[in-house]
Amino acid sequence: MEKVYFHKLLSQAWIASRAKKLPWIFASVVAFAGLIGSHVNADLEEAASPEELFRIIAQKSPHEVWYILLGLSVFFVVNIIGKSNLIVSLSFITYKNNLPNHPTTPRAIGSNFIRSFFLECIALLLLIVTVGFLSLPLLIASETNPGTLSSLIIFSFLTFIPIALTIFLIKQFALFYLLLSPLGIRGSIETGSALFSRFFSLSLLFAFFSFLVTISFTFFANLVILGITVLSKNIPLPFGEGIPSLIVSFIFFAWFALFEQALWLAFFQSIGGKHKESRAVKEKENGLDTDALPEVPPAQ
Repeated sequence: MEKVYFHKLLSQAWIASRAKKLPWIFASVVAFAGLIGSHVNADLEEAASPEELFRIIAQKSPHEVWYILLGLSVFFVVNIIGKSNLIVSLSFITYKNNLPNHPTTPRAIGSNFIRSFFLECIALLLLIVTVGFLSLPLLIASETNPGTLSSLIIFSFLTFIPIALTIFLIKQFALFYLLLSPLGIRGSIETGSALFSRFFSLSLLFAFFSFLVTISFTFFANLVILGITVLSKNIPLPFGEGIPSLIVSFIFFAWFALFEQALWLAFFQSIGGKHKESRAVKEKENGLDTDALPEVPPAQ
C-alpha cells in the first residue's frame, strides 16, 4: 500500500484553500454557524464537570431552555448547509469536476443539504443512543451505590470516546461518498465503514493529526485575536473595541473551515482512490462498475 504523507496533505489543503472563490462562501456559512453555536453555548462552556453542566441547565427557566434548543437546531442546520456544499465545492481535490450537484444553483445547494442532513441525523441519533446506554449505570448507581459514581463516570467516558470517534470517522467517509458519488445513504455508510475498516490505524492516526492541527490553529488564532483586542483598547476606534476582533476571528475561522475540509478530502482521496468496493454494495447501488468504486469521487 502506498504511503500517505501528512505534510503533503497539508500542502494540498493550503493550495486548495486559495484556489477558488466558491468554497469561501460556504466556509463563511460554517464560520457563521460557529458564531451561533458559541453564542448559544456561552454559559454551558463554563461547566468544568458533568455535575456543573446539569446544575447550570437546571437553573435555567423553560424559556431559556427552549432558546438554547432552538439555537442549537439553527446551528445544526446552518452548519450542515455550509459543510455539505463546501465539500462539493472542493471536489476538484478529488479530481472530480462538473458534478451535477455542484453548489451553483439553489436546487443543488438544497439537495446537498437534504442528503447530508439525513446522514448527520443518523450519526447524531447513534451518539444519543450511546450516551443514553452509558448513562443507565450512572442513574442506577446514583440511587443504589453513590460511592461508585466517580469510577462509573470515568469508565463511561473512556467507553464513549472510541465509539464517538468511530461514528465520526465513518460518517466523515460516508459523507464524502454520499456527496461525491452516485451512492445513496445506505451504500455510503457501508462503503465508508469498509474504508474505515481497511485503513483503521491510518484513519485514527490522521484524526489525531487533524486534532493537533486544529489545536495549533486555535492557539495561534487566539493569540492574534488577543493582540487585536489589546490594540483596540489602546487605539480609539469609531466602531467599538470588539468589532475588529470579531471580523478577524470570522475570517480566520472561515479559512480554517475551508482548510480543514480540504485536508480531510485530500486524505480521503489518498486512501479512497485505492479502495475497492465491497460486493454487497456493488449489487445494491445503481449502475456501478463491477470491479471498482466510481472514480474518487465518485469513488474520505
